[in-house]
Amino acid sequence: MSAGGVFVPLMVIFPRQRMKPELADGAPPGTMFSVHKSGWMQTDLFTAWFEHFLSFVRPTRDDPVLLILDGDSTHTKNVNFLERAKEMHTTVICLPPLCSHKLQPLDVSFMQPLNTFFVQAIEKFLRNNPGRSVTQFQMSPLFAEAYLKASTPSTAINGFRACGIVPLDPSVFGDVDFAPAEVTDQPGTSSITDQPGTSSITDQPGTSSIIDQPGTSSITDQPGTSSITEQPVITTHHDTSNNSSYSVSPANLMPIPKATQDRRTNRKRGTSAVLTSTPYRLALKEAKSFFTSLDPPVD
Repeated sequence: MSAGGVFVPLMVIFPRQRMKPELADGAPPGTMFSVHKSGWMQTDLFTAWFEHFLSFVRPTRDDPVLLILDGDSTHTKNVNFLERAKEMHTTVICLPPLCSHKLQPLDVSFMQPLNTFFVQAIEKFLRNNPGRSVTQFQMSPLFAEAYLKASTPSTAINGFRACGIVPLDPSVFGDVDFAPAEVTDQPGTSSITDQPGTSSITDQPGTSSIIDQPGTSSITDQPGTSSITEQPVITTHHDTSNNSSYSVSPANLMPIPKATQDRRTNRKRGTSAVLTSTPYRLALKEAKSFFTSLDPPVD
């Protein structure tokens, strides 16, 4: 879908070996069909979808297109697709990993109503057809009923607005949006730097000093003596409104737990990038040529 409220006709992939004409009965107009044993998008299928996309969008030099995608390998490692996109005046941007729930308009505004309407269509079918089950041959008309309800211009426009893409609005994201990532934040250096309301530790040769920020008490010891660290002083104020205020944040008393650093995974994290940029495409070609050269010759 576009920021102007226009939806490109769907591509539906059935998890089967061969396509049957009956599977397309009742589908939304213009729908493209394909099959694969896994039912998931593949590199060649995505290249075919892009041709389907171009036939409806029709980008030109004077009217180029910006295509925003997630970091699936069928997008980011597809040399043929990226070359074709560059040729057809289409700039392709890959979203950062684990951010589609905030940055991808389809995830933000479209998928939830689509899922709701689809479940309603299935429930209505089952009520009206006791003893029957939903198979692949009922999928197209049921999905069409849900899709035509969900694919409204306002849904597309609101999705791009909520993500801060069109109109451009970086302020749509506040500190609370980044709070869930604090559990995986790791310190970049070994030094200790505290926020206001906590104490920082600075060692001098031969002595140890404790310098506290406002809201705590400080004790500086002399050489040959031991230091005593006091806990932050918590003060409360009681007024007629029965509200209490604290001189320290609850995060100082019970910090957010951090994830351990010994997590091991063989999966390489993706990064956001302009996939149609020349440096990215050249690096992808070189990597593909390198791995192709490692393949043993076939007799």
